[in-house]
This record gives sequence, structure tokens and C-alpha cells, in this order.
Amino acid sequence: MAKHKKNKAKRAEKKALAVGGAPAPTPALRPTVVAPANPFTAMRRFAEEMDRAFGGFGLPSFPRFEAPWGSIDATWMPAVEVAERGGKLIVRAELPGLTKDDVKVDVTDDRIRIQGERREERKEKRKGVYRTERRYGSFFREIPLPPGADPEQAKATFRDGVLEVTLPAPPAAAGGRRIAIEPS
Repeated sequence: MAKHKKNKAKRAEKKALAVGGAPAPTPALRPTVVAPANPFTAMRRFAEEMDRAFGGFGLPSFPRFEAPWGSIDATWMPAVEVAERGGKLIVRAELPGLTKDDVKVDVTDDRIRIQGERREERKEKRKGVYRTERRYGSFFREIPLPPGADPEQAKATFRDGVLEVTLPAPPAAAGGRRIAIEPS
């Protein structure tokens, strides 16, 4: 009987392939697609993926699809890099177009919080039409700190749109060890 079920499944798969279909993936292998809420975001991501895929061939970049009302993304988050160099923990945040007065940095025992507001104003005058657009958007990032970090020694600098927060790196945590499992 089990042989009959296998043959029946093979015939169904061959029939699906013959009519241009494809066998359905098993439920565990089905891809999950999460669509962005904004269609312009989806098109921008598609364009970025195409540029990454074909950028090395000398082809022109894919056209950008932006929302007609502007380019500030409601979910913009600054890019952050965390590194340990020379006994210091260094956190860098890229904040293009902002000044140090637009950004606040708070350091606690377990995290660094970077917050601020992006403001953009654009004025355009052509053919007797004067157009002004203003956009605002708040952001914040929280970066966890390793245990033992000393927030009192943290220092921040801001130069050319890059915020850098440095503090002494805490001593490395004691290494763990592997233990043998004893028979019961």
C-alpha cells in the first residue's frame, strides 16, 4: 500500500511539471515574504539589490524610485559601527547633514543612546512657481555596552557628520570552560 501512495505522488508531480507547474515545496521550505508597507521602499530596495548584483559589470545604476514628497524615510536609522581598538571601545554613528546640536548622547552602565532629529528644507523656484518643502524626523539608536563598561569615562566628538563615542574597554570576561558529561 505504501508503494501505491509513492507511485501516486510521483504521477501527480509529473503531471504538475508537464502542465508548466512546479512541485510545491514542503511547508518547512516555503519562503516567507515580508512586503514593505510603502511601495516606494520596495522599489528602492529592488534598485539597490540590482545595483549590487550588476555593479561590477560597468552597467549604469538602476533608476531610483522615491516617494513624490521626498526622500526622508520615516524609518531612517543612522548606520552605527562598534569596535574595540587599543583598549578602547569605539562607537561611530554616521549622521549626514546633522550638526552636534542636532544630536544627544546618553551613556548608562549598560548602553549608549544616540537620539536626534533630522530636518530638511528644500526651496525651488521655476516658471513662476515657488515651492518649499520641510520635513522632520526623529531617530534614536541604543547600543548595548559590555558588562564592566565605565560610563563616567565616555567622551564624544562630532566631525564631518560622524559621531564618535569612546570609552575604555572593560576587562575581558573570564573565559568559560567545557565540562565533561558524566554518565548517570
